[in-house]
Amino acid sequence: MIQRLLVLSALLVLFQSQSAFGVGLGELDLHSALNQRFEAEIALTNVGGLGTDEVLPNLASQEDFDRVGVERVYALTDLRFKVVKDEDGDMVIKVTSNRPIVEPFLNFLVEVLWPSGRILREYTVLLDPPTFSEDAGIQPLQTAEVIRSEPATAPPSQSSVRRPVPPAPTRQESSRQQESQSRGMEGMTDGDEYGVTGPGDTLWKIALKVRPNQSISVQQTMLALQQANPDAFINNNINLLKAGHVLRIPGEREIRATSFASAVEEVKIQNEEFDAIRSGSVAQLDASRRKSSRASSSAADDDGELKLLAADSADDGRRAGQGGDAGRSQQLENSLAVAREDLDRARRANSDLNVKLEDLQGQLETLNEIVKLKDDQLAALRAEVQRMQSAAPTASAPVNSVSTPAASGGLLSNPLVLGGLGLLLALAIAGLLFLRNRKKSE
Repeated sequence: MIQRLLVLSALLVLFQSQSAFGVGLGELDLHSALNQRFEAEIALTNVGGLGTDEVLPNLASQEDFDRVGVERVYALTDLRFKVVKDEDGDMVIKVTSNRPIVEPFLNFLVEVLWPSGRILREYTVLLDPPTFSEDAGIQPLQTAEVIRSEPATAPPSQSSVRRPVPPAPTRQESSRQQESQSRGMEGMTDGDEYGVTGPGDTLWKIALKVRPNQSISVQQTMLALQQANPDAFINNNINLLKAGHVLRIPGEREIRATSFASAVEEVKIQNEEFDAIRSGSVAQLDASRRKSSRASSSAADDDGELKLLAADSADDGRRAGQGGDAGRSQQLENSLAVAREDLDRARRANSDLNVKLEDLQGQLETLNEIVKLKDDQLAALRAEVQRMQSAAPTASAPVNSVSTPAASGGLLSNPLVLGGLGLLLALAIAGLLFLRNRKKSE
C-alpha cells in the first residue's frame, strides 16, 4: 500500500513538471539560395492549445545578440517572421525577406513569445548559389569601346560604330585594338592602356570607362590618369587632353591614393585655372611649351615682317579651342557628378532610416499584441473572480453545505494537492503500522 502511494505521488510530480515546459523551436528548413529572397521555415514544438496569433516570433534584440556574442548585421533587419500552419496542420515559423540576400551565410537569433513564456535560439544558415540548367544560353560579354585616332587628313569627329569604314590601320594599331577588345568587360588593371586618344575624347569620359568599379569616383580616376600620363595634357590641366596619345591606366591602389574629397577639390582648382585661361587672365596657352615673349620680341625686331605660323601651331590653336568647349562641359559634368553622389548618399541614408523605422514599428506591434493577450487573460480572471464573489453572498445555508464538497472537489482536482494528501496519507499509514508492530512486539 505504501509503495503504491509513493509511486502515485511520483507520477503526480512528474506530470506537474512536464506541464511546466513551454513552446520549443525545431530545425530550420531552407527554401532559397544566394542572391535570392530569403525563404525558410522553423518548426514549432510543444505548442499545445496555443493559436497562431498567440505565438509571436521575431528577430532578437541587440542586447540578446550582444549577450550571446553574435553580431547583429544590418542585413538581418530585413527578415520577417510569421506563424503559419503547414500542409499537415502543424504550426511553423515562416521566415522571409523583402530583398535578395547577398551574404553567403547568416547567423541570427530568433525570439519567440507566448502568453506564459519566452525562448531564444541561434540559427546559422549557409546559402549556396542557385543552380541553372545546362542548356541555358550564355550571354555574350560586351567589349569595351576602343577609340582609334583618325588620319591627319580626315576631319575630327566623334567615334561611332555606324560611321564609314576608315582607312586601314597600321599593324601596331590593329594589334593594340585587338588586345583591348579581347579584354572586354574583365576590368582594366594596372599596366593596361587606353587609346589612341582622339580630338573628341575628354578625360571625364575616359575615366568613366576605365575606373575599376563604382566605389571609385570619376574625379579620383581622372587625377590618377593625369599623374600617370603627364605628357598627354597641355599646361598639366585635365581639361586640355592632347590627341594622339596612348594613356597608361593606373591600378586601383594608385587611384585610391587620392581621397575623394581631395580629388574633388583638385578638379575644382584645375577647372578654375582653365576658366582663367579662357578668359585671357593668363598670358599664354601654348601646347609646344615655347615662350610667347620670344615670339613677340622676334616679331618686333623684324620691323613688320610677316611670318606664317607652322602647321603644328595651327593645330595647337585648334585643339585649344576644342579644349575650351570640352572644358565647359567638363566642369558641368563634374558639378553634376558631385550632385549625383550627394543625392545617392542621401537616398541610401533615407533607405536605412526607413528600414530601421519598419523594424521599430514591427517590434511595437509585437509588444502591443503581447499586451493585448495579457489584458484579455486579466479580464477573464477578473470576470471569474466577480462571478464567484457575486455567487457567495446569495447562497443559503443548505447551498453552502452542498457547495462545500464542490469546493473540496476543486481542491482535489489540483495535482499538487492530491500529491500532498497522498504523501500525508502514506506517512499516516506508515505510522500506524509502526505502532501496531511495536504493540505486538511488547
